[in-house]
Amino acid sequence: MKPSNEYHSKIKERREKIGMSVEEIARKLGVARTTVYRYESAEIEKMPVSVLFDLANILRTNPFYLMGINCDEDTTLQNMSEEEVEEYERIRNKNIVKVYGKIAAGQPIEAIEEVIDEIVCPYMKFNPENLFALQVCGDSMNKIIQDGDYAIINKQPTVNDGEIAAVLIDGSDATLKKFYRLPDKIALYPLSTNSIHKPIEITEADNIEVNILGKFICGVTPLQEN
Repeated sequence: MKPSNEYHSKIKERREKIGMSVEEIARKLGVARTTVYRYESAEIEKMPVSVLFDLANILRTNPFYLMGINCDEDTTLQNMSEEEVEEYERIRNKNIVKVYGKIAAGQPIEAIEEVIDEIVCPYMKFNPENLFALQVCGDSMNKIIQDGDYAIINKQPTVNDGEIAAVLIDGSDATLKKFYRLPDKIALYPLSTNSIHKPIEITEADNIEVNILGKFICGVTPLQEN
């Protein structure tokens, strides 16, 4: 069994089939109704694991169905066989993207390795096992991602000039910037509507180690409660 790309449409299909309103879903989840609409429209692309479970319970179905896997949609997680539950856990764990601490979209801040959230990646364009996420802090990249959102990063040691990368500076400071490796320096450029943010330039003489954590793939707005 394999997740499909029908992840978000399944939520709406099931909700309409059992005659449940967006307002009722929102009330039971404890979120604004606009958040439910955003889940159904795929505006919020990656869903927290806890929300996936809660939605399955509210919609009287199972997470398999919401993940687009061919199964009986009227079977709840509680009524699934032990083998089906084990298979679900295997697929879910494979598609979890962990959110680690914060990454600066401004001046670098100390990297935080604590896992603060988990989201489920239903799309197979990128291998979920090679993805991680960092919560953005600041507005120096607000043309592409907002303060507080999750930056989804594909783990890779290099990026092309002009691509956006999560960069670790001197082993402890992490930042998200447009990356250039020039003959005499490394340049990290902001993409902001706020003119206070300036490029960070690091030369060999600075004796500062710069490591690329990975390439920025997309931004995700985390679940916001009322």
